[in-house]
Amino acid sequence: MSADEAELERRFIEVIEREEKTILSICFSYACSVAEYEDLRQDALINIWRGLAQFREQSSLKTWIYRVTLNSCVSTIRKQSRFGKESESLDKLYNLVGENPEERERIETLHVLVGTLGAEDKAIMLMWLDDASYEDISEVLGLTKNTVATRLHRIKEKLAKNTVTMNADDLKTAWRDTGSSLDRNEMAKIVVEQVAGEMRKSRNRTSLDNMRNDYRRFAVFAAVMCPVSLMIFNSSIFPDLQMAFLSIAFAVFFAITAAIDFSFYRGLGKIDCNTMTVREVAERARHFRKRHLQVELLLIPFALAIVGWLAYLERDDQYMIAGIVTGGIVGGIFGVRFFLKFMKEYKELSREDD
Repeated sequence: MSADEAELERRFIEVIEREEKTILSICFSYACSVAEYEDLRQDALINIWRGLAQFREQSSLKTWIYRVTLNSCVSTIRKQSRFGKESESLDKLYNLVGENPEERERIETLHVLVGTLGAEDKAIMLMWLDDASYEDISEVLGLTKNTVATRLHRIKEKLAKNTVTMNADDLKTAWRDTGSSLDRNEMAKIVVEQVAGEMRKSRNRTSLDNMRNDYRRFAVFAAVMCPVSLMIFNSSIFPDLQMAFLSIAFAVFFAITAAIDFSFYRGLGKIDCNTMTVREVAERARHFRKRHLQVELLLIPFALAIVGWLAYLERDDQYMIAGIVTGGIVGGIFGVRFFLKFMKEYKELSREDD
């Protein structure tokens, strides 16, 4: 290990030990399950490790930790639907906190309340709970101090209307309880020396990195399938002219898919959790998630139309028709469920944009 690596590891351990409770509490507040909490915590640690070497103290270390941790939590918009298992996931998440019933109840209530907020409003609220100044909040969010004050006032008014509410002192007590409780739990806390060793020895990937890699794989697959579809349904194999048109339709579908997935891959690569404001990261994440949903809504009917066309041309092949009908029935059942989830998520994303 070089001297620079040793110094980076020393600084990383020092920073995490100092700010561990803040990092854990923020990740917990954005999570809806234990797995999601662990992913968010890992993403935050990876981004802190990556950015620490370039951190030049243009802002305070505490402010930078807020920025990186919050951006790690909002950089990938996660699906809100849990297939009916949300309460079960939350129960397991709450098992990480609260060694006594009163403490756990306060933490649960705070988690439920901040869970009603959008990504940016939640960031404002969490920084206020952590006693951050309006100046620090405005710097991290990319908002003016007057805007922060106005939005914080609206957030408090919204939370006050909730059937389950807490006063300001109780909210801050619950926030402190969250950090302390997570820090005491062996499953939830950060084993700093172990994490530092893993960061130094291996190439770690965040959820955003994995999402970009997925888009890249999809783009490559679609690009390969574009000429393949032309060859499979080539008119020399299928003399019928309609088959030639069908092959072109498949090729167009895959070409569009490849172009869109590659654009998503490029666009997500421009999100920088270490330097961008929370507002910028949240807006870009919502933008790409909404575009992803819109593309799905357009391409799925396109694909169904092509498959229907194929079924019409192969109507004399009983086995082909049986397979397509079976697939259509199963797809229809899941399609209704998908559409309802799609509309719910799209409305939530649109509401945050307003």
